[in-house]
Amino acid sequence: MQITAAKTSRGRSGQISSEKPARFNQPVPDTLFKHVVLIGNYPPRRCGIATFTSDVRDSIALASPHTRVDVIVIDDGDSYDYGSDVIGTIRQDCRQDYVDLARFLNEEDVDVVCLQHEFGIYGGVAGEYILDLLNTLKIPVVTTLHTVLKSPLPDQQRVLGALLRRSSHAVVMANIGRDILVKYHNANAERIVVIPHGAPDRPLAPTVDYKRKLGLDGRDVLLTFGLLSPSKGLESVIRALPSICNRHHNAVYVIAGATHPNLVRREGQAYREHLHQLADELGIASHVIFVNDFLNKDDLLDYVDAADVYLTPYLNEEQVSSGTLAYAVAMGKPVVSTPYWHAVELLADDVGIIVDFNDSYTIAHTVSSLLSNKDELQAYRKRAYERGRETTWPRIGRRYVNVLEKAVQVHRQAQPIIVSHIRVHKPNIKALIAMTDDVGLYQHANKIVPDRAQGYCLDDNARALLLMQKFRSQGFSHPAIDGLELTYASFVNHAWNGSTLRFRNFMGFDRHWRDTLGSDDSNGRAIWCLGEVANSINSEHLRSWAIETAHNALQVFTSSSPRTTAFIVLGARGLIAADPKNHIFREALEKNARRLFEWFQYEKRLAWPWCEPYLAYDNARLPQALIEAGIHLSYKTMIATGLDALEWLVSMQTSPEGLFCPVGTESFGAKFTTPALFDQQPLEAAATVDACLSAFNATQDPKWVDEMYRAYAWFFGSNISHALMIAEDSGGCFDGICKSGINHNQGAESILSFQLANLSMSSLHD
Repeated sequence: MQITAAKTSRGRSGQISSEKPARFNQPVPDTLFKHVVLIGNYPPRRCGIATFTSDVRDSIALASPHTRVDVIVIDDGDSYDYGSDVIGTIRQDCRQDYVDLARFLNEEDVDVVCLQHEFGIYGGVAGEYILDLLNTLKIPVVTTLHTVLKSPLPDQQRVLGALLRRSSHAVVMANIGRDILVKYHNANAERIVVIPHGAPDRPLAPTVDYKRKLGLDGRDVLLTFGLLSPSKGLESVIRALPSICNRHHNAVYVIAGATHPNLVRREGQAYREHLHQLADELGIASHVIFVNDFLNKDDLLDYVDAADVYLTPYLNEEQVSSGTLAYAVAMGKPVVSTPYWHAVELLADDVGIIVDFNDSYTIAHTVSSLLSNKDELQAYRKRAYERGRETTWPRIGRRYVNVLEKAVQVHRQAQPIIVSHIRVHKPNIKALIAMTDDVGLYQHANKIVPDRAQGYCLDDNARALLLMQKFRSQGFSHPAIDGLELTYASFVNHAWNGSTLRFRNFMGFDRHWRDTLGSDDSNGRAIWCLGEVANSINSEHLRSWAIETAHNALQVFTSSSPRTTAFIVLGARGLIAADPKNHIFREALEKNARRLFEWFQYEKRLAWPWCEPYLAYDNARLPQALIEAGIHLSYKTMIATGLDALEWLVSMQTSPEGLFCPVGTESFGAKFTTPALFDQQPLEAAATVDACLSAFNATQDPKWVDEMYRAYAWFFGSNISHALMIAEDSGGCFDGICKSGINHNQGAESILSFQLANLSMSSLHD
């Protein structure tokens, strides 16, 4: 992403300044929004959306003169000399640019974004990169849909659905566009706004002066303008010309516009040459004028004013907007068009004439009749001009201002989404049983098939043993629990390396350890699980084993990792409850809790109240540990610090539409920055449920129950992909939400996360 310093009020490179350009220093009235940013293509790039974006920008500025209206453009790799309205660019195929732009806009004083959408102008499959921007933005977005498809391709459907969900309002240019979105795409009708394509506000002028200016004196001028491509159906008009010219010898068909640049990249000027050849074969080459240029606005409007009949013979019925048609109608042109959606709607009530697709015979008859009947021609001119008064750019600008204001108002008044209707699921260990053999719990799976090549790890087996204790404490019974519990305990026991006084972590399928010293986190999780086992209601012998093993581990084990420290705190809490006189356990709790508390105090910044300069994995365990330790130690400041940190984390993990949106693994290590969207993992949802339960127990504030439900609902489709993340029949859980969609593997960590979340939610209800 490139932002120009002089245009964005930046100081030195990469720094944001509060100083605004001089033209914005004047006092601004207390309006609903003061700064809007448009995103799309922009002149001098040559395409219809670029022209449209420019016209919308100017019309908003005219309708709201005290509003700052800036533009961010999509860089397709070509070099353009943009004007001062353009404050920056994002590279079309650079996914990170979309996220970086969202973060920039979040930090600036932008009130609302006005996005132009066409599948082909953004990067990724079906333009999916734009979703990264929308999912990171925390300000309202109004999206203008330049294409609305009744039966889109699967990837287009996916992108469009996400676009509709994320946009505060979607603008379409015809009523049929709204109907299709509601009927075929389940869009909320109240959030779909119809604003016609705008057009210049010019007087209804005689054609003679403009014909003279263009060297078309005495000719009956037929016109089509716009970028050339096969979808325009120009052949059907050229084939109609012999018949038209037989009756009107001075008729001329002007085809104004450059070949579409995408078509030029693929095949050069082959299509234009095909049209020339067709005219030659039909013997009417002298009656066809090709203006091979992307005309500036004034020259283009001169051609429209010179036209006697305007034609849009397009071949695609599912065209919901046409800027050229809107211009022609607003300038009082009799129009002959094929029945694509926008034309059928705009030309209704005898404003224009509709002919079938590829029907050269009817085109010839219709155009000849119009040219022969000047009174009828004039009547169509007047009806078109009157219809066009509704779509002049000044009027369209006011309508855009209205919908932008409404989006800002709704955004400011919106309450966070609380998903309290989700049914709490009962424990289900079918998937867990399938992932366990006589050694322990496999780490990974290919879909639902255990992946033996990846072997086993202490992390997962410790969590599985912890889960067994929670099952027992809540009275869940199953014939397999006793066996599973001993299998997981046996793995944890075997992981203990007496010679190093540390646990090992990774074991291959061949039952050989792949390390001698497990990670700090795996050791911390082992201590956490031992703390839960020490409070087991099942077996005194198992409890005794857990206390003894934890005592040995905690005599020497320490860590500088905040997460490991949090795991130790959570484990020591349970160990003290089981053996209150054990000074090793008490020291482990007090020392590690105070260390974690000090890290929060040391790293805490006004806008980043966290113990590290980044957010990584299992984040909610850190404030959970502070809250639990603060309760045990009767240390109110520690509890308050944990609550503040959790509240901030919850805000960072709530999407603009109010859904739980956990920190994605892609942002691990990125300092002081908005978390990445992908890959989202079930571990974060489970940890947040547990931490919010601790916060509720500490405060009895019902807002923490709401946050528990918000995080829990992530498993059931209340996520940015709106996808079910669980296998209800087995109790399994998918591994995460990725850029490419759902990771349908069901690994151990994911299954455990879902089952642990179920139990925490159940304990809340108990």
